[in-house]
Amino acid sequence: MTVRDEGELSFVPQIVAAIEAALREYEQRRGRLATPLDRALVISYLLGALRDDAAALWDELDGAAIFGGFSPGDLYQEMRPADVDASRRAAMREALRRLGVEGDEGP
Repeated sequence: MTVRDEGELSFVPQIVAAIEAALREYEQRRGRLATPLDRALVISYLLGALRDDAAALWDELDGAAIFGGFSPGDLYQEMRPADVDASRRAAMREALRRLGVEGDEGP
């Protein structure tokens, strides 16, 4: 985890490492991905699986008896930054480049 100067947390390095490990395992089992598009599609699927797992963890946490019916997810939504700033977007693009996915510069 990375803690930015503003106190924001980022798990991008760990996510990239997990994706890289999953890609290695995928290619060991299935063979080298034939095209950059194939690689990008597998990365997209892996990110989707991570998102689903994180969402399932949130759902379970929200229902945990320790919170007495209060939603920690709602509290997070109140406390989190409203938007992803330009420097974070640049870090996301760099993470995708590291994974071998090129794209436009986006917003």
